[in-house]
Amino acid sequence: MRKLSDEIEAFPDLFMRRNWLPKLNDVRSKVADLIGANQDEVVIVPNATHGVNNIVTQINWQEGDVAILCKLILCAVTPAMCSHQSTSRTVQWRRR
Repeated sequence: MRKLSDEIEAFPDLFMRRNWLPKLNDVRSKVADLIGANQDEVVIVPNATHGVNNIVTQINWQEGDVAILCKLILCAVTPAMCSHQSTSRTVQWRRR
């Protein structure tokens, strides 16, 4: 990890313009191999809350769809779901 930090700090502009994307794709490829997926099916996000919020807000919810929220859901995710719920009366949000 220190090596990566040193690389970024030494030439941040070069890293952002040329070096980060190949490194990200290498990580995606390794994760894909680990879980038996294709690289284009793997998305790297900063944290679980960010990932779940992106999924919830990007689903094309249709009338009659049901979303089930478990009791263990992250508190930070609930606002995105509640926000979507208030704009879409056709989706049933159930807590379990």
